[in-house]
Amino acid sequence: MVRSKKDVKLEQTQKENEILRRILYWVGMAAILEILILLVNRYFFHYKVGTDVTEVYLAEKLIPVFQVFQFAGFILAAALLVWLAVDYIKGKETGIFRFILAGFFAVLALACILFLQIGSGCIPVLLVSVPAFAGLVMVFYLYQREFFVVALAGAVGIFGLWLFRTVGTRWIPLFYAYLVFALAFMAVIAVLALLLRKSKGRWKVKTRVIELLKKEANYLTIFLSCALTAVLLLAAVPLGATFAYYAMLALVVWIFIMAVYFTSKLMYE
Repeated sequence: MVRSKKDVKLEQTQKENEILRRILYWVGMAAILEILILLVNRYFFHYKVGTDVTEVYLAEKLIPVFQVFQFAGFILAAALLVWLAVDYIKGKETGIFRFILAGFFAVLALACILFLQIGSGCIPVLLVSVPAFAGLVMVFYLYQREFFVVALAGAVGIFGLWLFRTVGTRWIPLFYAYLVFALAFMAVIAVLALLLRKSKGRWKVKTRVIELLKKEANYLTIFLSCALTAVLLLAAVPLGATFAYYAMLALVVWIFIMAVYFTSKLMYE
């Protein structure tokens, strides 16, 4: 059956509207997180001490909230992802909202850990990381998927290196816990990329076939990004905070180089 130009245009418009809707969901989540972080900064770390004890009382009551939600947030996120996966396997319409909500709870739980363990020193990086994450989402929907993976790996590395420079010897176990997560994350990405290269970018779930990457995707950039991030994170442990600072800059430069590469590639496709 030959489709008319009107049908093709309508389908394209519907896809564009769906992408816009999803981007707005993610940006909305990032905006809410940013506002919450600003409120914590104002009423928990910089509350006013004076005749009005309301702000002092509020700051004290926030501590048990953080202590509970540093675990509850991850539990809620995992429950939402399991629910989403079960419905997806059953062939039900899943949408994107539960996935976004899971991300919201996970990031909020991580923020609670940083509030309790590091203090006000985590506020600047959180205020930068949240909009940076929203930017990554836009890259995912509007750019090549390979660059999204490259940028995501770099972001995981930059955050880990910042954590290493910030936590100090007292909270160094927090960095080691993150290091284990980051290395496992790089390994999962690399293995998934190997599998996708064999299947030409497609992933099969029962009767569904999902195109995660294009057939002509450049997998080498993904492998290099994962390897670079893992090496820099591991090297920071014996080489110290000064190396971690320059390693952060190196990852920023790497992401910029990849952005230029994928932009030029997009122009000639």
